[in-house]
Amino acid sequence: MRLLTVKVLAIILVSALNLNAQKEDLSERTLSAEYVFEGKVIEKTSFWNSQRNKVFTKNRIEVSRSFKGDVPQVVDLITHGGIMDSTVYQISHGVSFSIGQEGVFFCKHFDNSGKGEDIFLMLNGMSGLVLYDFKLNGVQARDIHKEYGNVWQELFEPVEQATRRSPFQYGSNGFESHIENWLEDNLSLFSQVDTIMEFTFQNVQLNGGSEVEFDIFVRSNQDGIKFAASDVFLKYATEAFGSSVIENEKLAASKEDVIENPIYTLDLSDFDADMVKIAINSASSPSELYPISQSQEKFLHVVIDIENIMAIGTISFDEFLMSNESMFYDENIGEYVPFSKIKLSHPTNVLGGPMISDFSSEDDANPHHISAGTGEILTIIGMGFGDTKGTIKFRDENLISGGVETSEDDIEVWTENMIQVKVPSADSDFSGLTAVSGLFSVELPNGGAAAESDDFLFVDYSVYNFRTVSNLTSQPVDLADTPQGDGNADGILEFSLSTNMSGNAELRAIVNQSLCDWNEQTEIKWGLKPSYSSKTTFGNNDQVNLIYFGEESEFTGEIFGLGAYTI
Repeated sequence: MRLLTVKVLAIILVSALNLNAQKEDLSERTLSAEYVFEGKVIEKTSFWNSQRNKVFTKNRIEVSRSFKGDVPQVVDLITHGGIMDSTVYQISHGVSFSIGQEGVFFCKHFDNSGKGEDIFLMLNGMSGLVLYDFKLNGVQARDIHKEYGNVWQELFEPVEQATRRSPFQYGSNGFESHIENWLEDNLSLFSQVDTIMEFTFQNVQLNGGSEVEFDIFVRSNQDGIKFAASDVFLKYATEAFGSSVIENEKLAASKEDVIENPIYTLDLSDFDADMVKIAINSASSPSELYPISQSQEKFLHVVIDIENIMAIGTISFDEFLMSNESMFYDENIGEYVPFSKIKLSHPTNVLGGPMISDFSSEDDANPHHISAGTGEILTIIGMGFGDTKGTIKFRDENLISGGVETSEDDIEVWTENMIQVKVPSADSDFSGLTAVSGLFSVELPNGGAAAESDDFLFVDYSVYNFRTVSNLTSQPVDLADTPQGDGNADGILEFSLSTNMSGNAELRAIVNQSLCDWNEQTEIKWGLKPSYSSKTTFGNNDQVNLIYFGEESEFTGEIFGLGAYTI
């Protein structure tokens, strides 16, 4: 096995302009970009720059909407970092896409050489990316600043207002494709003049074994249907939840997006010992009624106490009682009429999914603190994990994409009640992202149920593990150990300041203190050479761990300050 030597490059730059750019709203982002488009990543290819000292990745994007600029149906968006030949070049605080990711991209051309040789179309700062989320969790998209509950209203409309034109549409995005597939399936069962209302269970979550909560989503086969009223009948397993849950104050429900307007009222009652009736009515104000659409939208949020967590906790809609009990206002005839058909999701075993009750690292004094990529084991205690390995997903460094997932070999133990896993610092899809502090989730295999931790896992530091194959696990490493890393004879990993940073004693003191802080936290021996290096930029495999001020051409696209390294 060939040992890989890590060459570390740290670049320090403070730019008020770029920092301010991160706070731009959608209108400002649109105006400052050359191109704004919606699309999906379909292909990735890495390449050398013209000087062969940096690696970039060409992300081929299939465009579905062009909001600004003459954007072709397929466009190549360039990001920093990648893999070429035997060289891995990674960037901290950069963006790395996975095949299939969709979103809206705010882009412009940047000169990455300072000589006009490497002019690439790149994201216009980290705020130049809004990624879609298709998990029906009430969030359809997110960027580094906020989450978007409705991409048409909260994302598309501000962009169109800034461009003062409608987008050119090449095709459907993921949300629209889902709707089109659903309509194709359902229109074969019902006539095109039928008005359908569908109810589904989503986002089932156990809370510490004492209660379970879930959302009810709705949609119609026609856009703009003005929802007026509905009776929702929920049948539940008394073995798990007891009986007469309203009388015994064991169930609560709250209004969500579709019925949050005060014109809608909510009334809960025990229809039977094992069934609750949730009645939604509205005032006679047709103009204020919510226009439901073909997209699934939050309707109700329900929380129910658990009496016996070991029982099978099934909850279902009652199809017979809910027939003809949902109304809408028909603007063509000016009357309230029932939906032609009601479509209901299958019963759901809300206690059948996983639940995290506790977790701990190998540090008994700080059980919620751990390091990533070092082989340190995280033990997760709970129930409902099953006996087949799924995945553990940790928060990632750019806070936008889906997170850092474990590979199968990262998981040491997976049983019904306990999981032991090495926290990875590199995603199993080669994205280059590292795990950071935050909530994590246990996800069952084959798209099964998931459970999220109640508390943060604090990742004190990560040692990057480049995955050459998908099952490469996180191995213990010592960066300063001379057989494995770049340490000197005393096992100290040495950094050099460039001469373009000399003459600033305060800056040198800051770097020294930073290295000391890391030494204390990581027990990795890092040191700063007393002499300055004559190098003013990095070189691959030059055996120098360099800290220097970079030229403007090194801070293009999605990055405004970075640490870069090659392997």
